[in-house]
Amino acid sequence: MEIRLADQNFAADRELAQFSSGLDGEGAVVSFVGIARDRSTEGEKVEQLILEAHPRLTLRSMEKIG
Repeated sequence: MEIRLADQNFAADRELAQFSSGLDGEGAVVSFVGIARDRSTEGEKVEQLILEAHPRLTLRSMEKIG
């Protein structure tokens, strides 16, 4: 099992292809890519999305799930 956190932009399709290339029928690969609205519910333009996470706690939680 491989778990990585990134703090830089990356190409999700390339990451998924690289991850999947070594598989030989083992289980499933699940990914999620979302697209955000360009306007808030109040009609204001969305400039950026910020996701905050504590890397150690995030990794620990992901390892537990894995």
